Amino acid sequence: RTLNRELGVSHSLINGRFGSKEALWYATVDWAFEPLVTKLASAFDPTLTAPLDQLRIAIRTFLLYSAEHPELLGLMDIEARQDTDRLTYIHDTYIQPALAPIERLRHHPADQGRIRPISLSAFHFLIAHGGAAPFTLVPLARHFDPADPLNPDAVAEHAGFVADLIIRGLKCDEA
Repeated sequence: RTLNRELGVSHSLINGRFGSKEALWYATVDWAFEPLVTKLASAFDPTLTAPLDQLRIAIRTFLLYSAEHPELLGLMDIEARQDTDRLTYIHDTYIQPALAPIERLRHHPADQGRIRPISLSAFHFLIAHGGAAPFTLVPLARHFDPADPLNPDAVAEHAGFVADLIIRGLKCDEA
């Protein structure tokens, strides 16, 4: 009712359209996460063959998207606190499919001894909840640096830095 009132629509419009608060939640999650999965799937550059270059592009793409849509990580911070059907839905429908190509990119160089093995979980949390944190936690980020962490130039610089840092950290020493 509050949402209907704030939107200036009939008190039954949203319920009539979605049927329930739960159905509205699922529709909202689909609307929010589908573009991210599509963007990540199209982020790979077919002219590159080096898995680490592909991985760098994927990391950068995810971080740039996260800066444009910080509400997604905010939603995950709420939903991931409890093991619920909603969390399972987000994981199985969006996170796991988005990470499937990343998983393949990690395995190839790891099997060849070119990068350190890293679990998919560690990889995900480093990037999604580490690298993307300044975009969701803007007030905290400003305590470290008063500059706007969502400024497009700052976002691009941060995304490139994090992607390079992760890739360099994964590479095995060439001694």
